[in-house]
Amino acid sequence: MPQNATRDLLDKRTAVYNKVRAFSDKTDRSAAESATLSTLLDELEGLNAAVEVGRRADEARSYMEEIDPEGRAPETRGGARPITTTPARAGYGLPLGAEGRMSDLASVTGFRPRPGDAGTFVRGMTTGGWRGASDELIELRALSEGTNSAGGFLVPTPLSTFLIDLARNKAQVIQAGARTIPMDSDTLKIPAVLSEPVPSWRQENSIIVEGEPTFGALTLNSKSLAVLVKASIEVLEDVPGMARTLEDIITNAFALEIDRTALYGTGVDPQPLGLYNTAGVEKVAAGANGAAPTWDLVVDRVAAVQGRNFDPTAILANGRSLTALAKAKDTAGNYLTPPAILDGIPRLGSAQIRANETQGTSGAVASSVFVGDFTNLAIGVRSEVKMYPLKERYLADAGQVGFVFVARLDVAVLRTGAFSVLTGVI
Repeated sequence: MPQNATRDLLDKRTAVYNKVRAFSDKTDRSAAESATLSTLLDELEGLNAAVEVGRRADEARSYMEEIDPEGRAPETRGGARPITTTPARAGYGLPLGAEGRMSDLASVTGFRPRPGDAGTFVRGMTTGGWRGASDELIELRALSEGTNSAGGFLVPTPLSTFLIDLARNKAQVIQAGARTIPMDSDTLKIPAVLSEPVPSWRQENSIIVEGEPTFGALTLNSKSLAVLVKASIEVLEDVPGMARTLEDIITNAFALEIDRTALYGTGVDPQPLGLYNTAGVEKVAAGANGAAPTWDLVVDRVAAVQGRNFDPTAILANGRSLTALAKAKDTAGNYLTPPAILDGIPRLGSAQIRANETQGTSGAVASSVFVGDFTNLAIGVRSEVKMYPLKERYLADAGQVGFVFVARLDVAVLRTGAFSVLTGVI
């Protein structure tokens, strides 16, 4: 929310407050005046919430402007908005802030990987060729040697967390604001607000009505996410830049599946439960049989989230929907300007958002648009990645080597009211 918008809200709140005081001072209010006072009080409550949202946004913006862009985590550069006002230290069980990285977790070596190091390690552990490897990588090799009798190599923590961070920075749900929570065990309980406190107006000397929030716990259970990569021995050994290419292939695959699962996970083992299928997440159809996306439909979803006192951090849709919105024109052929309420809310595209849903008689051509405060979407991640080389399986057939990489993670929606999904978009 722009700072001048916050100032406008403050001015409007002052004006409404003065009207409230004028009515409150009257001892002989008519029924019509009492009704007007009630309306003004409701308006004042909404303005108070809006001002608080604006204040937090201004604090976050001011904080981020003080940070050298090169010192920021990759997902906070460019148009993405910071999701916390202070960078959280990386710690198991604690959500990472905008500046947090999995690679900040304590390491026995203190080694900070560089781009290509993880790929070089994978190539070396698979082919035995360590050409170009740094002394630090050679030392890390000793941490994994001897573990393949169990069926795989445990990639050392510095390299594992480096790969996880690369995947995080490519996942659109992370760009949208989803929090990463490092896990140091198979399960982790995190606090959740199950119901909101309800304030009430009171007369002087009267009893205060209790409106306590209901707290609960959500349990993250680390589930295995695996990806298979194949490459020829010659490519691995001879092609320059293959180490970086390996990293890109692995992390792209993980990022895409994190996006898909965070949005559409079924919750049926071994899949986590994603946003779309979480009970209590609002879903509203664009039309009985589907409808083309319009700015009005998107604004309604943003307003619904704001009406529950959440500030949307992103709008996620597939490329088809975003393109249709971008091409919207008036009767004179001029492009329509997105409504001001959408200012500052990133609109992110993801190929993982389906375009084969059915709405009424639409056929399997509909899609969805996800709107929400994505800081209320948690992704629990174990800090270890395991690698299983498959030499014999592919070597004899095609002179190739296969690798299976296994990461462990889970997804949880912390507050369902923070989201609204527009379905039936065609």
